[in-house]
Amino acid sequence: MRIEEKESDPFDLPMNNLTPEMKAPARLFNLALAGGTKPIGEVKLPPEGSSFIVLLLTLRNDRYDAVVLPANGASFRPGDVYLHNTSEVPVLAQIGNKRFTLNPGKGKIHTPTGAIDETYYDVGFLIKEKDGTNRFLSTSRWPVTDRTRSYLFFFKDPLTQRIRFRAVDELIPLAE
Repeated sequence: MRIEEKESDPFDLPMNNLTPEMKAPARLFNLALAGGTKPIGEVKLPPEGSSFIVLLLTLRNDRYDAVVLPANGASFRPGDVYLHNTSEVPVLAQIGNKRFTLNPGKGKIHTPTGAIDETYYDVGFLIKEKDGTNRFLSTSRWPVTDRTRSYLFFFKDPLTQRIRFRAVDELIPLAE
């Protein structure tokens, strides 16, 4: 992280989990590669609040787009899912008894409802193909839990050119 000439200690950007909690240097700061000066992204925190989740989504030209979510509060609670579609086609989703469309370049916090026997949700994702047909991406069952928040990212695989997704779960510590 960089603000003016000040630089934080370097940190890794993992693909399958979250980084440890970090202190932001300001409400607005740049991201740069360790030892570099060229910005690879900008993070703008809201004026209200003191704890945030910053998701760095890859963009073209070696830059990151920062999505900022509240870390504590009523809008993103344990059991919720954040979905973000970085692909160029709509993703049709069903989580529990809710169906919705996640348009290209958009993100959404979703609170699952409609659990089966209060133990799991039926989940399915389809891709809206350019010819108007739908292609299944995945079907599964997710357990009902208030111990995690989940993040799903839909993207075009650069090798296969097919739409894929990656999920990352955040374990929520038990209240003391």
